[in-house]
Amino acid sequence: MRIELQKVLKANILVKDRDDWEDWLRNGKSNHDALTRRIVDLETDLNNRVYGLFGLTDEERKVIEESTKYAYGEV
Repeated sequence: MRIELQKVLKANILVKDRDDWEDWLRNGKSNHDALTRRIVDLETDLNNRVYGLFGLTDEERKVIEESTKYAYGEV
């Protein structure tokens, strides 16, 4: 993580501050991952509801899912 921090801040982090920064980054990543999972769950639910409203078949759903695939969690 220290190397990632150095890349972003373009500075060396003092030894006494490294643990605080690493904790902060770890917590931020954990929060990001949790929010990403929530977004995926909500979008999946919404998609299924819309598919149901339009009476789409499994094959039609598959075509839509494959053509609109998004790499969640990538920043």
